[in-house]
Formats: sequence, structure tokens, C-alpha cells
Amino acid sequence: MKQLLDPLALNRRADSFYSGDFEIVNAKAYFYNGKTSYALAGSALADAIANGNCYIDMGFWGCVGALDAEGNAAPQYINITDDTMYRDEAVAEGEAEDWISAKYLYETYLASGMPYESYAADYLYVSQSLPKVTFEEVGIKALDEYTILLVTANPVAEPEFYMPYNLSSTWLVKQDLYEACQTWYDAAGNVVEAGSADAASVTNTYCTTVDKSTSYGPYDLTFYELDKQLTFTRNDSWFGYSDGKHVGQYQTDKISCQVIAEHKTALQSFLNGEIDSIGLDSTDLETYASSDRLLYTPESYTTKISFNTNKEKLEAIGNNAVILTIPEFREAFSLAMDRETFCSEYTAAHEPGYGLLNYMYCYNPFTGELYRDSEYAMKAIVDLYGIEYGEGKAYGDLEEAYDSITGYDPAKATELMKTAAQKAVDEGLWDGESNIVLDFRVYSSDEIYVQMFTFFDESLKAVCVGTPFEGKIALQMTEDPDYYETMYSGNATIIFTTWGGAAMSPFTMLYQCYCDAADGSGNQMELGYETDKVMVELTVKGTTLETSLQNWAHWCNGDAVEVIDSKLGKFADYTYPERCEVFAALEYTYLDSFVTAPMYYRNAASLLSRKLEYATNDYLQIVGYGGLRYITFNYTDAEWATTKSGISY
Repeated sequence: MKQLLDPLALNRRADSFYSGDFEIVNAKAYFYNGKTSYALAGSALADAIANGNCYIDMGFWGCVGALDAEGNAAPQYINITDDTMYRDEAVAEGEAEDWISAKYLYETYLASGMPYESYAADYLYVSQSLPKVTFEEVGIKALDEYTILLVTANPVAEPEFYMPYNLSSTWLVKQDLYEACQTWYDAAGNVVEAGSADAASVTNTYCTTVDKSTSYGPYDLTFYELDKQLTFTRNDSWFGYSDGKHVGQYQTDKISCQVIAEHKTALQSFLNGEIDSIGLDSTDLETYASSDRLLYTPESYTTKISFNTNKEKLEAIGNNAVILTIPEFREAFSLAMDRETFCSEYTAAHEPGYGLLNYMYCYNPFTGELYRDSEYAMKAIVDLYGIEYGEGKAYGDLEEAYDSITGYDPAKATELMKTAAQKAVDEGLWDGESNIVLDFRVYSSDEIYVQMFTFFDESLKAVCVGTPFEGKIALQMTEDPDYYETMYSGNATIIFTTWGGAAMSPFTMLYQCYCDAADGSGNQMELGYETDKVMVELTVKGTTLETSLQNWAHWCNGDAVEVIDSKLGKFADYTYPERCEVFAALEYTYLDSFVTAPMYYRNAASLLSRKLEYATNDYLQIVGYGGLRYITFNYTDAEWATTKSGISY
């Protein structure tokens, strides 16, 4: 754990233990090693102003990158008493001023009596110098050879389940080998001795080659070639092969994982009996839909269309891409997509999806209740699409209304396009005549991506017929294997995004996947939708509170959020239905912006070789099909070699 939290290594996965609903005491302080951090002032605003510890986030005002008279860049956080002037013409667009200071911004907008005074607690920050702590002060202790004590910053909800759940992946490494793989550098990038006082960073090559790996489980890594193959063989020294508690388990002697770039080649290898399972695409199902070896595996991922709505970035891209800043246009784009047709024609097993979270997310581990089936989650999507239900309505109850959703309404999309076109002209975003080209980035130009792109392009053009956009709008497909990074930098307009994971912890997902951008902007992938500035008012058990979407997401993630904690207490202290109600309201807020348009919930279709059997062919949450541990075999390798050529599926 000390190596994981090393402040010089800055390991990405350290956040599993210094933030969220499983934060270890002092882990964050040790990781950041005394650096200054900033947090929203919240209820501490008055004290912060009185003590001179109050800061403006210059990024909120578009000033990161602005320069003072001597050419020095504005830092992100500046004290409200600082009158240093910075120039950035984008800051006060439409106003005379183009030189501003933190003091000016505070006194003009957020101070007592100013237009945005009521938002000051959510826009102003306090600085916090994290204490320098030793590892001995971190809440993890080895009490004896077999006992570890963990001290968490907040109570762990349902610890009898979530303690082992959070510890299902450990930080265990072989210390001598791990440390031998480290390289230390000083601030100038020069290699220095391990543990040197001049060390400023450290990198590690542990587990990147066979000789830098070690094994302590049922199998050894015995071969590895980057992008080609890795092989595991039975580790006869593993205790489980002789303890009498694993009889009949781990029957596999060798596992060879190969990279096969072309799907057709992989499928043929499967049919030749050379590999033991194969994922299928939509065209494969025409042949194998009735196979008795076909498995459908649900995944915890939702695939969406994500829009760039950052006006300055879109203007720089050109081609009138700035049209994406208009909410009605984005909503019309979403309603133009027939998700049922898309899934049936271009995917193997995916199903139409409408929420950020799909049907895999379990919000009560003791009953198995699913978030998507809760009344609050259903209502969020029903409200999103404006479907009415009840006496005298088209649908009698919430569930019936929810089941009716298709996400496809071309007539409404066309009306929204008319509204969007008029707004674009009125706001000076479009001249009403020139062409609009929106760059849609995809991973590759494989046939399936071309087909998907064509579907989107034709669907968009169809709902523009009869509107000022008719004949003037088109999508442009660009192959870009790094399209996520391109979107992060603001140089893409539309991309596919897929997010998911942690199916037993749904309420952490909004922060972990949508509100935790590394640049502090409050968004993850939908560039321009800054969740630290989107205000959400909720009434929770009779108490009404307004704060940012990012703050609410933090709270649902189990983080300490003073502005919420002081009035509502901890999220984990609420019942499962109460937590569902809060989270569903936040999911609705995100979706109602239409900065993203969910398209489908991911499932995988695959064929299993007749050579082997899984423990179960029914997918079970957490357990899956039983995994490698419970695989049994119908043939030995020798028997299979003489049989496989006659096998059919």
C-alpha cells in the first residue's frame, strides 16, 4: 500500500483508496505529500472571506491561459483580494472589459449585493494545505502476519458486503522485484539513486515482461510478446493443488491468449478448433443464432454519442460546428435515431439504451434489486422523453410508460430542428445559408463503422427535411484511434463513448465516469458540459438544497462535501430507495442537457467450444459463468486433435 500511495509515483489506481466510498484515513494526504488543494467554500464561505482564504477558480471565467501585462499566465485559483490584471478577450465577451482580475470578478459578480451573490458558496473556494504525513499515520496497519487493520475516513455502508467487495482486488506486489523495476528521476529528468533526496518522480516496469513478473496463484506467466501472445502454465507450487479444498477445480493446464486482429480470421480459428471461444458480430448471428453453444453475456457498459458543446473550441473547428451548442439541435439529433433498428442491424447482441447506467447495476446487494428497475430510475427516463401516464393517459402506470420508450420520434425531432435553426440565426451562430459539417470520429474505417456512420448521417438528414437545415447539413466520418484524446483536447465534435464498470456500486458511477475530469473542469467526456457549474436543486427528506451537479456526484460517491454534509449528512446513511431517488434526479439532469445521447446497453454474444464446459451457462452477477476455476473438459488435447475437424455449431 505504501508503494501504491507513493507521492512520487502518482499511481492512477491510488484513488481507489484515497477517495470515494472506501477512503483510507490520511491516504490522500500521504499521496499528495503536503501540496495545496482547493475545495468549494460552501458553508465555510464567511470564515474564508474573513480569514483571507477565499479564491476564485479562474477556469470558470475562461481565464486559464490568460496573461498579465508581463506575459505571465493566470493560475487556476487566485485570491479574491488579488488585483493583478489578466487579458483574455473571451472572458468578457460582449462587454467592454478585456482586462480583469480575481478581485474585479468577485466584487462585480459574487460579493454581497452583486448579481450572483446567492451562488458564491458554490463558486468560491478555500485553499487547504494538506498536512505532510508519514506512512505510519495512514489508516492501514499490519497487526500480525495474517491480520490487517484498515481505518476508513467514513463509515462503509453494509460492510459485510462492501468490505470484501472493495478488497476483491488487492495492492499485493512482490516487494524486492517491484523495487528492482523502479527508476528514479530528479526534477530535471535525470536518473538518480533510489531513495535520493533529489528524487522528484519514479517510474516502474513491474509486470511488463516475463522476467519482471512473479506468480503466486494457480498459474505462472511463462510467455509474453506485446500485441501478440501471452501464455500461462500450471504453477505446481501453488498451495491449492495439494490442500484438498480444490479437488476438480483448475483442470486447465495451459492458457494461451493470442491477438488476432481480423474477426474473420479469429472465427475461422474457432471453427478449426484452435481457440475455445469467439465473440460474434451482427452478421455472425445470421448463421449461429440457433446454436446450442451460443451465450449472451450482459456487460455493465452503455455506449453513447457524445457532443462537444464548448463554443470556443467549436468555432475553432469551423464548418459551423458551433450549432452543437444549441440544446434543441442535440435533442433532435438524439430523437432522430431509431435505436431498435440500429441495434438489430449493426450489433450482435446489444439492446437499445436510454440511461447512463444499464440493467446490470445492483443497488441493494442483499436483495439483488436493480437500479434500472427502481421506480425512480424508470421515472427519470419517462420524464426525459415527456411520456405521460395515469388515469386518462395513453399509459396506465409508470412501468407501462417506461416499457413504451423507443427514444425515436422523427416528427418531434423535425420540429426541434426548426427551432434550433431559428435560434442559430438569431444568436448569430449560423447565417441560414452556409453548409454545416459535423466531424464524427470513429475508431477505425472497418465496414461496420462505415455502416454505423451512414446510419447516423442518413437519420440526421431525414429529420432535417422541411427545415432550414435541409440540404445544408452532413456528418463527416474521420478515422481516429485516439478519438477520446481528441475530444479531451476539444478537436472533435462528435464521438462514440462507452462507460461502465462497478456494477455493484451504481451510485459512484456519476462521479467516477462523468464528473471527474483530470483538468478540474467537472466533465469527463462531454466537453463543454462543466458539471461544477450546473446547479441542481433537490429536496431530500424535506430539506431543499441547491449545489452543483459535481458536488452531488461527489456526495453519491461517498466523498466529503461540506456544503451537502452540513445539511443532509452522509449519503451512505440513507436507505436504498432514498439513494435511488437522489441519483435518478442527477441522472435525469445529465441526460436532459442532451450533451450525450445513449444508444445501447452492451451485451456480448459468443460461441463456446464443444471441447469444454462452463460451470453454468446462466450469467450470474459477480460470478459470471464460474470462470477458469470451474471449467471442465469433454476432450483431452489428444482426443480433440482427432475430433475437432468434424465439430459443427
